[in-house]
Amino acid sequence: MLFSSIIEGGMSLSKLPEGWPGTEIIEGKTLTNVPIKPESQKGPAAREGSGFLNPAMAGSRTRSVLMLNDALENNWLVKPDAQIRIIDALAATSIRSRRWLNEIPQSLVDRLIIVSNDLDETAVSWARANQQENPTLGQLEIKQGDARISILESGWQWIDIDPFGSPVPFLDVAMQSCARTAVVDVCATDTAALTGSATSSGRRRYDAMAVVDDLRHDTAMRVLLGSIARCAARHDRVIEPLLVMFDDHHVRATVLVRRSKEEASVFQKSMGWRIHLPTPEELQISMDAGLHPIDEPFQPRLSCMLPFELPPALVEGRISGPLWIGAIGNEDIMSRLTVEKAEEVCASDSEQSKQHVARSVKGLAESASGVGCKIIIPVDQLPRLLDIPGPPSPSKLVELLTAAGHLAAPAVLQVPAIRTDAPWSVISEVCQEIFKNHPAS
Repeated sequence: MLFSSIIEGGMSLSKLPEGWPGTEIIEGKTLTNVPIKPESQKGPAAREGSGFLNPAMAGSRTRSVLMLNDALENNWLVKPDAQIRIIDALAATSIRSRRWLNEIPQSLVDRLIIVSNDLDETAVSWARANQQENPTLGQLEIKQGDARISILESGWQWIDIDPFGSPVPFLDVAMQSCARTAVVDVCATDTAALTGSATSSGRRRYDAMAVVDDLRHDTAMRVLLGSIARCAARHDRVIEPLLVMFDDHHVRATVLVRRSKEEASVFQKSMGWRIHLPTPEELQISMDAGLHPIDEPFQPRLSCMLPFELPPALVEGRISGPLWIGAIGNEDIMSRLTVEKAEEVCASDSEQSKQHVARSVKGLAESASGVGCKIIIPVDQLPRLLDIPGPPSPSKLVELLTAAGHLAAPAVLQVPAIRTDAPWSVISEVCQEIFKNHPAS
C-alpha cells in the first residue's frame, strides 16, 4: 500500500511551517506535531490561535475512530468492500483524519477516501507537514477552503462537522451533500445554548428552549438531535441517532442520514417536548401517547415527554423543546464500543494510552440497552420525590429493575443516572427495597 498523498496545488509539500516541530504529542496511536503546547489549550475557549489541538476532545476523536471502524467491519453504511468518501470539514491540524487512517486496520483503510479541509492557512500547513513527516497509509487530500464550499463539491458517505461553537451554519450544506445513505457527525461546543443556560442563543440557533436541571445534559443532546432532524427533513431526509454524547464542554451526535420523502414528511413523530415536574393531566397525555409507562398519574415525577402535536403551555422554567424524543443511539453499535475494542484499535502499548482510550468509551456498551427508554432518572433527585434516606446506587437500581422484568441501563451523563421503561410505582418499590435490605446503598 502506498503512503497517502498530500495535495497542495498538485504538488507535494516540502517546506515545513514556521515553528516546526512545535510540540510533539501522541493521541491514540498517532504521532502529531502542533505549534503550541496542548496543556494551554483546554476547554471551550481553546480555539484561539492557528493550528490548535484541544486535548479535551481526544475522547471524542477516539470514538470517531471506533465508529468508522465499526461501519467498515460490520458494513452498516455501505456494501461490503465499497469505498467510503469522507470529508473532515473543519479539520484544523487533521488529527482526526490521520487517526482514522493510522488506527483503523490496514485491511480496511483501502476503502477510505478522505478529504481533510480547513480555512486557516496555518492549520493546513501544519496538517500537511504532519502528513509529510509522519505519513499515514491510505488516500488523504489535505486542502484549504471554506467548509461549506468544500462540502458542496461532492457527495459524501461521511461528513464530520466540528466547529468552534454551533454547527447550525453547516447543517444545510451537509444534508444537501449526503449520499443516499450517509453518516453526519456533528459537534456543538455551545452547550450553554443547548442546556438552557443561554436562553436567547438557544432559541436563536436551535429554535428551542431548555430547563436547567439535572436532566439538562440529556435535554441538550435531544435539542441538538431535534435541530439536525428538522434540517434533514427540509432536504427530504431522516436521521437515526447512532451515538450521542455530552462530554465535558461539548455534545457530539453521530447520526445515520437516509433519503426518504415519505418519512421526512412525518419526522415530527420523533419530536416532542419534555415537561419537568409534570401535572397529572400532562402525565396522562404522555401515557396515552405511549411516551410514559402506564401508572398512577398522581404520583410526582421528574419529567415526562409530550408529542409534538400536543405542545404544552410554554411556561418558562418547566418546558424543554421542541426536541428529539426517539432513541438516542443504536443499541447494536454501542454494545460493540467496549473498552477491549477501544484498546485494540486505538491504544498504544503504554498503560497511559490504554487508560485514555478506555475512558473515552467507559459505560457506553453497558448503557446501550437503554437508549430507547423515554424515562431518565438522575438518582440524586429520587430522595426528594420518594421516602428514602438518600440516592440509591445506580447499578443496584438497574439490577433490581431488570430482575423485575423491566428494561433498565445506566445512562452515560455528567450525573449518576439510569434509563428505564419501568413504571414509577415499580421504581418506588425497588428504591424502598434497596434501603430496607441495604441501608447503606
